[in-house]
Amino acid sequence: MTHEERRVRRENICKDLLAGMQPAAVAKKYGIGNSHVYRLALSCGVSSPRIAHICSLRALKLLLDGQSQASVANTLQVSRQRINQVATRTRKAGFILPGDATPGEAVS
Repeated sequence: MTHEERRVRRENICKDLLAGMQPAAVAKKYGIGNSHVYRLALSCGVSSPRIAHICSLRALKLLLDGQSQASVANTLQVSRQRINQVATRTRKAGFILPGDATPGEAVS
């Protein structure tokens, strides 16, 4: 891909994001990773909290469905650290994730 083709692709990605297309859909459409879409979103003025919130909600759903943190990270193409942050905030909010030890249960 030439420099000019990359520039045009970046512009098209920004147009899609500004039009309200979901970051994951944009990533799939252009065959790039979510993290690349997030960086481009920041450069073209799409608010990062909106993007982070969407990712957090998707991660939370997958975690509550019983997927491991590593599996969720691979599925969403984000770092395991990011998924751990979501899981930690979920626990602090009082939720119990599948696989968590319940109070009084021995952890081995």
